[in-house]
Amino acid sequence: MKPSSHDRRMSNRNNGLALALSAILVAQPAVAQTEPAVQPAVVEYAPVGPWTVDYAEDSCALFRKFNDGERELWIEFRQIAPDSMARVLIGGSHLVLTEAEPHVTIYPGREAFDHWAKTFTSEDGSVRAIITSLYLHLLQSGEPSVQGDADEVAPDPLPEIAGIQIARAFDQTVAIHTGEMDTPVQALETCMTDLVRTWGIDPEELERAVTPPVPEFEKQWRARVRNYYPRTGLHRSRNTRFPVVLLVGPDGRVARCRSPNALGDEDFEAVACAALTRFARFNPAVDGEGEPTYGFWSTFMVYVTT
Repeated sequence: MKPSSHDRRMSNRNNGLALALSAILVAQPAVAQTEPAVQPAVVEYAPVGPWTVDYAEDSCALFRKFNDGERELWIEFRQIAPDSMARVLIGGSHLVLTEAEPHVTIYPGREAFDHWAKTFTSEDGSVRAIITSLYLHLLQSGEPSVQGDADEVAPDPLPEIAGIQIARAFDQTVAIHTGEMDTPVQALETCMTDLVRTWGIDPEELERAVTPPVPEFEKQWRARVRNYYPRTGLHRSRNTRFPVVLLVGPDGRVARCRSPNALGDEDFEAVACAALTRFARFNPAVDGEGEPTYGFWSTFMVYVTT
C-alpha cells in the first residue's frame, strides 16, 4: 500500500475528492435536540473496493467507498500528525442531515461515544457529510490503551472491529461494514512516518520525547492570537471553535501548525496558524537525556465576534 518516493508530492484520485470537498463544503454546526421517538431503520453499507492511502503533502488519509446495493457513501480518516486524532468524514449525495448530535458506535467490543461534530452541505446540495474525529487506536484490536491505577484489572483485549454505526446524524442509521482496521491503520502509520521525514525530522526523535511541550505565557499569547480575526469571518459575523495541532521545535517555537477539522474554517485556520507561529512560545519537549527535542501540542482555538 506504500507508494514510491516520487508519489509523495502527488495525491491519488481520492485526494482530488478531498480537496474538492474542502473547497465547496459549507459548515453548519450541529445542534443538539431531543432524540426522536421513532428511530430510523438501519441501512447497511458494504465496501466497494479496497482501502486506499492518500499520500498528501501535509497529511495522510485512508479512503474507501461503500454502498447499500443502490446508493453510495464514502468514509475518510485523515491524520496530520503521528498519534494525533484523525479527522473523520462520512458523506454521500443521498444522505439527509438532521439537527441532532451524532451517536457513533464502533463494533464489536467498543463503547458508544458521542463526540463533537459538524455537518456539511455542498452549495448545490449534492454532497452531505458529517465531520468528527477519533483516535485511531479505537479502530484497532489488541490491548486497549488505559489510564488509571496500575493495580486495576486490565480490560479484555479488543477484538477486530466489524464496522462503524452512525445514528441520529442522518435520516437513516448508517452501519458501515469496514471489516478489520489493523492493516489499514498500519499503512496510515507508515505514511505518517514518511511524511515526518519530509519535514526534515527523524521520526525516532519524536518517539524519544518523554515530556511534551509546555506553553509559556499562554494567556498572553492566546489573547494576541484572538485579535487576528479573518476579514471573511468578520463580514459574516461568524463564530467558530476548531482544534489545532502544533509541532514545536527544540527552540520552543512553532514549526508547523494545522487543524484536523478545518473544513469550512480554512480562513480561520490560516489566520490562527500564522498568529500562533508568530506569538506562541513553549518550553520544548525533552528526551530521556534531558535534551530539548521536537514534540506535538494540541489545543482548541475559539473566535467570537463581539
